[in-house]
Amino acid sequence: MRETDAIVAEVREALTAKQEEINKAGDAAIAYEKEAFKKRQKEFVHFERNAAGLTCTASQKPSVIDSYKKDAEVLLGEISRILV
Repeated sequence: MRETDAIVAEVREALTAKQEEINKAGDAAIAYEKEAFKKRQKEFVHFERNAAGLTCTASQKPSVIDSYKKDAEVLLGEISRILV
């Protein structure tokens, strides 16, 4: 599904941007923020795997996409809360 690919790409982009912030901060990045980031990375891997395995009928597609978008919004919110 192309819609899920776009959603996964958006989350991946946010995660990559946060990784760059952490890398720039170097030793100044707080350990628990680094741990929070690692947790979000693991959640993203699970999120991405779920997207790859999504199958549904045409009638289910809108509700599946909406549900996936909500999950992405939650994950994006958690990523944005990581302060570097």
